Amino acid sequence: MKKVLYLCRGITDSHNLFFAPELPEYYFAPGFFIVEATDNLGKLEDIYEFTARQGTQEITLEIKHAENGRAYIVDAGQHGKFYFKAVAMSRSTQYGGSLVSNFEGFPFFRLEPANMQQLEQACRQNDFYFIGSSGG
Repeated sequence: MKKVLYLCRGITDSHNLFFAPELPEYYFAPGFFIVEATDNLGKLEDIYEFTARQGTQEITLEIKHAENGRAYIVDAGQHGKFYFKAVAMSRSTQYGGSLVSNFEGFPFFRLEPANMQQLEQACRQNDFYFIGSSGG
C-alpha cells in the first residue's frame, strides 16, 4: 500500500518536491500531503497509509477513497472522520531528492482537507495531527 507523503517545494525549482530532511539547513518551505498516481493517466489507489501523531505517539491510519470523485476519508476514531480532496498537480511537478527509487514517476496529487476548521480543532483539543511520511 502506498503512503501519503509530506513533500516540500525545492529552493531553486518550484517543480521539484523534496522530503523536509533533504532541504538545506535553515531553509523553510511549506509542505503538502502528496499521493502518487498508479499510472500516467492519474489513476489513484483506493487506500493509502496516512501517518499521524497522537501526542508523542506515531500512528498509521488508512485514508480511503470515498464515493465522490477524488474524495478520500480518514476515520481517526475518537477524533472524528476527516475528508480530503485529491487535487492534480502540474504534470511537470516531480520528486527531486535522493530517494528516487521510492517513486514510479507518475503524476502527483495534493490532498487538501475538506474542513480545515475541523482539522485545526482536533490539533488544538486533542494534540492529534496528520504528518504524512517524511521518507524514512
